[in-house]
Amino acid sequence: MRVIGLAGSPRAWNSATLRLVEAAAEGAAGAGADIEVIEAAHLNIRRCRGCGRCFATGRCAQDDDFSYLAERLEAADGIIMGSPAYAGGVTAPVETIMERMCDAAHCRRFEGKYGAAISISRDGDEGYVLEHIGRFLDGCGVAVAGGLAASFDGKGDALAMAEELGKELSLAINERRLYPEHEEAKERFLREFGETIVSNKERWAHDYRYWREKGWV
Repeated sequence: MRVIGLAGSPRAWNSATLRLVEAAAEGAAGAGADIEVIEAAHLNIRRCRGCGRCFATGRCAQDDDFSYLAERLEAADGIIMGSPAYAGGVTAPVETIMERMCDAAHCRRFEGKYGAAISISRDGDEGYVLEHIGRFLDGCGVAVAGGLAASFDGKGDALAMAEELGKELSLAINERRLYPEHEEAKERFLREFGETIVSNKERWAHDYRYWREKGWV
């Protein structure tokens, strides 16, 4: 069982988000997971150009660290994604990663994986960011086992809560838990987006083939 922690603060090592993601990863390790924590600030990932090549070929047109990150995430059983709230949303590194994951969302490439979301803020926007991360993970096929929205006022307690979140994530992976809301969202997406995949099968050749192989269309 492998769990990847992705810390999205641009402050890198000097980051409360990193400490929370590390605590969650340690909790997962305590429950039997092999863990790795990646700091988004250390990756060279450029903004999505909207060229659509990933939909056509399954590979991004840009040559940067995104391929490394995507490979690590695809090989994982669990994903912990954390971002502080910046201007009411996720940080620029996290937003960039989400943009570049558009093919993963089209094809729900992370189906069968489990995840956890973490956010922290000073101004109360951590709940909104937590929800945003959770929706993104779910849209890529990840069953979200839980989340932690923390404020700087209670950071000590938050570390313990993050560790418990990581343990819960490992338990969900081991038990192969089913989440009805996640399954319902998947069925709704396949039903509604399938028509778009078929109508763009020439332009989105890779995605169409993937859906065909999965038996979704």
